[in-house]
Amino acid sequence: MHVLIPAGGRGVRLQPLTNDTPKPLLLLGDRPILTRIVESVPFEVPVTVLVTPALASEFHAWRDALPSGRAVTIYVERPGDGSPRGPVTALAECIQDSGVSDDLLVMMGDSLLPFTVRDFLGGGREAEADQVRLAAHRLDNLEDARRFGVLEWDNDLGVRSFEEKPAVPRSPWVFTGCFYLPRRLTTVLCTLSQRGLPQVGHLIAALVAGGEHVSVFPVSGEWHDIGTYRSYIAAHEVLMDSYAARRGAGVVWISPSAEVTDSLLEDCVVHSGSRVRRSRLTRCVVQPGVVVEDQIATDRLFTPEGDLPLDGSLSADLPGAGLPAVETQCRVAV
Repeated sequence: MHVLIPAGGRGVRLQPLTNDTPKPLLLLGDRPILTRIVESVPFEVPVTVLVTPALASEFHAWRDALPSGRAVTIYVERPGDGSPRGPVTALAECIQDSGVSDDLLVMMGDSLLPFTVRDFLGGGREAEADQVRLAAHRLDNLEDARRFGVLEWDNDLGVRSFEEKPAVPRSPWVFTGCFYLPRRLTTVLCTLSQRGLPQVGHLIAALVAGGEHVSVFPVSGEWHDIGTYRSYIAAHEVLMDSYAARRGAGVVWISPSAEVTDSLLEDCVVHSGSRVRRSRLTRCVVQPGVVVEDQIATDRLFTPEGDLPLDGSLSADLPGAGLPAVETQCRVAV
């Protein structure tokens, strides 16, 4: 088996967090999101990460920092003509250029799943190696399903219908972006990619429409599709411990090497070596080694170079969005 991880986008919706760091390489706690995804793959299974030419150097540097012996290849996508290419095209080109002939497991580079690869491949009723299998999560709110690929399924027939980002979802079950494709279908994937399918969900829909049996691995626990500032902070919930929980409300993650004193935090992330003193922060991220003192701030990113407000389009889905920005100051810890 070979694991393919599309990780091409920089993450425009997450700016300014992604101004200098591609979305999959953002720190989630003390390690990049992509590192945590790769860690869920058995050490002996080869992994290929698909990236755009503009971001190749950053991903190569990330790969070089991984433990010695970890089998990770960086595949740099073919230069485009300026038109949108999408992950399906990138997957097909990677298969063709790299000569991958194994069964494939595709995992998105910005999706934090509450299971390991061994769980996924061993779970569900369908264990046959020649069938497509996808991981699906049941949302509590049907309206939220509009942002994802929506599927109807049952244990016997598998996926009965699949629709990408429907205006009116017919099911609360959504595609997490993780799927298994047996080697016999790699040629089919390459053929379907010629249709210009914009999203991986469109590939799944095409396979279902073509009569392929697609079984479902139901995901239990917290699944985080990290595409917005809110989802980035929420993903830290799985990392919270009693130390962090005592110092704030909502999701608050504080690095063990950070210092927070006389402060109230709500939905915040405080990275390593940072210091927050006598401050009240709401929906803020404090980058490594930054000092924040005597501040009241909402929707701010504190960096070594200064602090930045969240763009209105990014924070529009957050409670309290639209409040006037508060001028703050920060400095690098010494």
